[in-house]
Amino acid sequence: MGIGCVGSSTSWKRHPVRSMVAAFRENEASSMKADALEQSEWDTPARSGDEILERLFCLAALHQRFIAERAPKSVNTDELAGFTKSVLEWLEGTGAAGALSPVERTLFSKLPRTWTLQETLDASWRMEGEAVMAWALGLMPQPPYDRQADPNLLVKIIAVGEPVTEAVRSARLRPVEELARAQEEAERWYWRATAAMPYFANARGGWFARFGKSARWRAEMVRRAIGEEATLFGKEYARLSPEQFWTARSIARERLYALNWIWDGADWDDVLVDT
Repeated sequence: MGIGCVGSSTSWKRHPVRSMVAAFRENEASSMKADALEQSEWDTPARSGDEILERLFCLAALHQRFIAERAPKSVNTDELAGFTKSVLEWLEGTGAAGALSPVERTLFSKLPRTWTLQETLDASWRMEGEAVMAWALGLMPQPPYDRQADPNLLVKIIAVGEPVTEAVRSARLRPVEELARAQEEAERWYWRATAAMPYFANARGGWFARFGKSARWRAEMVRRAIGEEATLFGKEYARLSPEQFWTARSIARERLYALNWIWDGADWDDVLVDT
C-alpha cells in the first residue's frame, strides 16, 4: 500500500565539590537528551499509514456487518450470511483481513441477528473511529464534535465489495501536527464529558429528581466542573440536554479511542481512553 507518514567518558581527579557539580551537569545533560528522545518518539505516531489504512478497511467491513445485523426481517438469514461472507472475502482481497481484532473476528463469526444489544451499540459507534481513520488519511474533513460521522459518506469513501479506488490507495497520512491537535481536541471534549457526567447521569430520575435539582442547577454545576467556556449544538455546553450530552460524550470517546490507537500503538481491543 505504501503509505508513509509524514559520548565518551574520561576519569580524572578534581575537587570533590567541583566533581559533584560536573557529575550533576553530566546527569542533567543525559536527562535532557533522554527527555528530548522521549519527546521525539511521542511526536511520531505509533501507527504507520499502512496500518491506519488496514484499520480503515476493517472498520468499513464491520460497518457493513453492522448493517446486516440491522437488516429488515424480510431479508432471510441465508442472504445475510452470504453477504457477510462476501464482506470478508472483500477484506481478504484488500490484504487487511489479518488486521481484524479478536473482538471483530468474534463478531464476524456470529450468525446474523445474534449479536447482543451491547455488541450492536458498540459496532454502531465504531463508525466514529472509521471516520477518524479516513480523516487521518486525508480522505474526508473532520466532523465537528456535535455531529456524528455520516455513514453515507463513509460508504462512499470505502465502498466495500468494490475495488479499492486509486484515491484511497494513494492516500497519505496527515502531518504530525494535525494528528496531535486532533488528539488534544478529542481529549479535551472527553475530559469535559467526564467532568460533567455526574450531573447528567441521573437527569431523568434518581437523586436528581428526588432532591428537586433543576436544569439551572445542573448547568451551574457543569460550569464549575469544566471551568471553561465550551459550545456544542449551538448552545453552551452546560445547557446541553441529556440526549445531546450523551451523544457528545460518545462521539468524543470513540474519536479519542481511535486517535489514541494511532498514537499509542496498543492493540485495537485494548486502547485506553482515561482522562
